[in-house]
Amino acid sequence: MKVLVVDDEQSNLDEVKTIFGNCEIDVAGCFYNNPISAMEAALNEEWDAVFLDIQMPEINGLEIAQRIMNQNSDIDIVFVTAFNHYAAEAFEVNAIDYLLKPIRQERLDKALKKILDKKNKTANTSKRNDLVIKALGNASIHFGENEMRWNRNKTKELFYYLLINREKKVHKSTICEVLWQDYEMKKAISNLQVTMCRLRKDISFLDKRQICIEYQDNCYCLKLNPERYDVDEFLKYASQSDIQSLEKAEELYGGALFDSLDFLWIECEREHLRLKYVQVVLKLSEHYLKEENYKKAESMLSYCIEKNIPDDSVIELFLKAVRLSSGSAALKRAYERIKNLYIKSLDMDVPGNIKKQYKRLLKDCI
Repeated sequence: MKVLVVDDEQSNLDEVKTIFGNCEIDVAGCFYNNPISAMEAALNEEWDAVFLDIQMPEINGLEIAQRIMNQNSDIDIVFVTAFNHYAAEAFEVNAIDYLLKPIRQERLDKALKKILDKKNKTANTSKRNDLVIKALGNASIHFGENEMRWNRNKTKELFYYLLINREKKVHKSTICEVLWQDYEMKKAISNLQVTMCRLRKDISFLDKRQICIEYQDNCYCLKLNPERYDVDEFLKYASQSDIQSLEKAEELYGGALFDSLDFLWIECEREHLRLKYVQVVLKLSEHYLKEENYKKAESMLSYCIEKNIPDDSVIELFLKAVRLSSGSAALKRAYERIKNLYIKSLDMDVPGNIKKQYKRLLKDCI
């Protein structure tokens, strides 16, 4: 194992060298008492782990850790300090361990074993497993042939919140206001730190090139580059104008965003994607009606109505397609279905414009 050890006091470094020499695991150590030089070495060379003092001149260990992790999240960070009050900040930058001075031999051996176990687990799993995220309909995360199982609901909620805000820096106070709005900020931040630690542990075996969580300037950022993410694919195809792309977008929309999850903060993004889907369905339906493919238009519009709250434009087009494809009897049945849907979903009567269109279509059948 190749490790970099950083401490501005040479006497501490000499002591650590002795302890590393007695480790159960074979360690090749490089020792720096200049934090700036150490950071350059950490950023420009390959390391399995970096052991960092926290209180140092010019730049402290927390800042060095943030820069290292932002460039290479595969490096494990271990903080070594005489003070225990940095523990929360240390784990915010995803440190794998936190050692108090003076370092005990058995405690160092335990930290090294933790690093080695993590690397062995990662080598045996993540590098051969492509990450696939499904969010439209029932949400799921697959890596290879396996599906992610969350140990706690709050960990799952935190992940999906970061997923909605992927590639964006989200301040920890903003996350707390959304996910722990009933708590005082100090308690909320404590809950966030614990939940983030659990989340990072849950995804630690996945390929860091596909997913990782960065922390900098009190902000978290989910970096995501999966093999597939259905939301991104849906938006890509929905933005096109050709029929094949629109059909692909319609096929990808398996339901509302995170359909089985009941979090208030989802609603805005959920509605945004729903409207995109409705636009796709309307464009395709108009095309099918022009091509006199009435049954296909009726089937797709019916599915759209089933998956969404009533949308006037979709319902008007649906009634038109039913009349063209199946006649008056089917039109009457379809209208009764629409009436029940408005009552069930919105607790209201059918809007006047739809009533007028129904009567006009029914008259055309005679």
